[in-house]
Amino acid sequence: MSTTATIPPAGGPSGVANSVPGAGQREAADAYLKKHNIPQTLQQIMTGLLHQRPEDPKKYIIKKLEDAKTAKTRGQAMLVFSRENLVALFKIFDITGKGHITLEQYKAAMADVGVTTYNQTPNGHEKDRINQEDFVDNA
Repeated sequence: MSTTATIPPAGGPSGVANSVPGAGQREAADAYLKKHNIPQTLQQIMTGLLHQRPEDPKKYIIKKLEDAKTAKTRGQAMLVFSRENLVALFKIFDITGKGHITLEQYKAAMADVGVTTYNQTPNGHEKDRINQEDFVDNA
């Protein structure tokens, strides 16, 4: 007794080969992701996930996506970190304990928490001294 297997044509039953994404498709995909802030949202969620290490990561991700949806509806930014988390982050950058950080540290901290749209000239930037309150309010 012999058995014969039938292999469908390339690209599926229609016989049409799948197209390899070209530059135009890639640009369209990039534009779509950028339009909907997908990379930033995922980066913020992943940063929070790694920082907080919740018992149920899936539940955490779902909650953060729901929070993002609610924030968007209200015209607010998505907050992954609590105020306490941001204060702790500020203290990490304020290694001298003087109550302020430099503009360079401020920008680095914003990048660390995944914030891409923020006040580039916060209070104190002229003197290169951003205090904790301004940092937290802008994060």
